[in-house]
Amino acid sequence: MKKQSLKKYFSKDIPMKYGSYVSVREVEEPTSLHWHDFLEIEMVVDGNGSQLLNGQKTNLSRGSISVLRHTDYHQIIPEADIKIINLSLSDRVLSDNTLSVIFSLPQVPFFQIPAEDFKILEDISLLCVNENEKIPPNRNYLNGLLECFFLKLFEITKTEYKAGDESSASLSPINAALRYLHANFRKNPSLKDVAKIAHYNTSHFSTAFHSEVGVPYITYLTNLKINYAKELLACTNLKITEICFECGFASHPAFLRAFNAIVGCSPQVFRRNINPKS
Repeated sequence: MKKQSLKKYFSKDIPMKYGSYVSVREVEEPTSLHWHDFLEIEMVVDGNGSQLLNGQKTNLSRGSISVLRHTDYHQIIPEADIKIINLSLSDRVLSDNTLSVIFSLPQVPFFQIPAEDFKILEDISLLCVNENEKIPPNRNYLNGLLECFFLKLFEITKTEYKAGDESSASLSPINAALRYLHANFRKNPSLKDVAKIAHYNTSHFSTAFHSEVGVPYITYLTNLKINYAKELLACTNLKITEICFECGFASHPAFLRAFNAIVGCSPQVFRRNINPKS
């Protein structure tokens, strides 16, 4: 696969005044390889083509749904004009239960939905589009529709979903911290920052995290960064220094030390080995 340059789209690029933006758009030309600092759902309602999603090719046609998280990168290559319903969301518009499931989806979060089931999801998303066009939209209604969309998607795809309140085991403080880490590791959050998410003091959080996860906080955070660096090295033509900072490292030497310690070779050697002709 030819390596691509990578572009980031920030929430400021999308008019998400109310925490979400839902629209229908046409894709007539290949998009750039890109990722977001927000959640994005793309539903193909017409047309066909292909997509590069986290380095893997998927075919696109009516019924294709991609659930794109903060670390998922993709590119759409239309063969015929592709009509897409796009749902762009900030984390705050969905329940903790739903977010936990989204962040635990497979490495390639792509689904091809049967026609009858897809029509239900399409209808829900079009209700979202209609409400989003109102000034102002009914935010409670819109957020409820978005929650319904995911609940139905999880049911259709047989994705495990554990309903419960904020005190349920699936939403423990450490799980909440892990979810935050997976979405924000590129910001290099400190132990103190993430302890606040868990509503623990720093010392208690450090001990609890190590006990529940099995490794110290900094080890887990560094592994998240390095695993993402490996993906970018394999699938993009970003420079090593660009990858270093995209993954949240404060300096190039710190990145090189961590990469060598975990992977056993330099980023340059890793890229050469995985793409010998590049």
